[in-house]
Amino acid sequence: LQALKEEEERRRQEEARIKAAQAKKDQEEKAKAEARSQEVARQQQAQNQAAAAQVLAQQQAQAASQAAAAANAASLPAAAVVHRGSSTAWNAFRFYRQNYFKLEKIVQDMKAREHSDTRKWIKKMVVTSFNTLSAKRQQVVSKVEGITSLLNRTKSNPLHYQFALSEICANLCRQGQTQVASRHEVAFPYIWVLEYVRRQHGAIGDVFVQTLAHACPYVVPISLSLRKNAGLSIPDFKVDFLGYKRKLTDGLESFDQYTNRMVGLIHMYATYLIVPTTQNDQSHERLPQAWTWLARLLNAPASNISAFILLAFLEKTSFYLNGSYETQFHKLLSVIYDEFIPSIKGNEAAAPRTRLKLYIETFLRNGRRFDKPSGSVLEA
Repeated sequence: LQALKEEEERRRQEEARIKAAQAKKDQEEKAKAEARSQEVARQQQAQNQAAAAQVLAQQQAQAASQAAAAANAASLPAAAVVHRGSSTAWNAFRFYRQNYFKLEKIVQDMKAREHSDTRKWIKKMVVTSFNTLSAKRQQVVSKVEGITSLLNRTKSNPLHYQFALSEICANLCRQGQTQVASRHEVAFPYIWVLEYVRRQHGAIGDVFVQTLAHACPYVVPISLSLRKNAGLSIPDFKVDFLGYKRKLTDGLESFDQYTNRMVGLIHMYATYLIVPTTQNDQSHERLPQAWTWLARLLNAPASNISAFILLAFLEKTSFYLNGSYETQFHKLLSVIYDEFIPSIKGNEAAAPRTRLKLYIETFLRNGRRFDKPSGSVLEA
């Protein structure tokens, strides 16, 4: 019996020793695993830091490249292109182009890390402000209040304020190339919002025209062609100076896609020139600029897009030009009909050329009278 008890005791001690050894082994394995995990975490952190540093360096290099490209592009007109038309139109084109690249510099500056949250907030507010905009006066007033509030809140910081102005105008241009290009009458609610905001923040008017002129060179208008041995490819010339867009795959958008966007933007610009500029909604102070636009277009050589943009411009401005200039405007329409339209060449211009002739002929049949453009009056 005593021997059995001693044997049982030795067995318990052996089991305790084995358990203790196993526990020690498990503890050592756990410590090794934790050490390995910490090492992996340190390596991952180091890799993340290196990747972040690389991304930051790439972003800085890209920003520097874009800034250099912008500076180079701003100086390109005189060196790379040949312009035909009035010298004042050429000077206006260069002025708008140079000022637009200043706006681009502001956009690049806002990409710095310290402005990240403000930049995202401004972009979100601008996008929200233009959602579901219709021609109802109450909705226009609501959008004006939202945008005005945004500008008031950013005005204490010049960089944030200029960025907000730039984002608002860029969004308006995007609407011109999409919504307005599809339905020309919807230009009015967007421009009413712009005009009511402009009465409180006057700088937005100039920013809008500069942004619009960069997207659509026919805002000036002027005839441009690529100078021989300019060091610029034809696709790059079309993108940088004529407003073409590159396709996601390769090459440029089609002529039909291009003209559709340009017509939408011209409707936006023409609408901006004719909306009233005072609180009583009666004065049309920018209307002389519409006359200047027509004069510049007729003094420049016609191109295959001339009929498209001229018809779009007249559809918005004729009622007001006819009321203000009357006899002079009738003479100008005669010049368009007898001289300018026949000078427009190209098969792609055949349809708009015919529509332009019918537009003027209808005016003559209606006793030299134009109707107000569709959508010009906000709904109660």
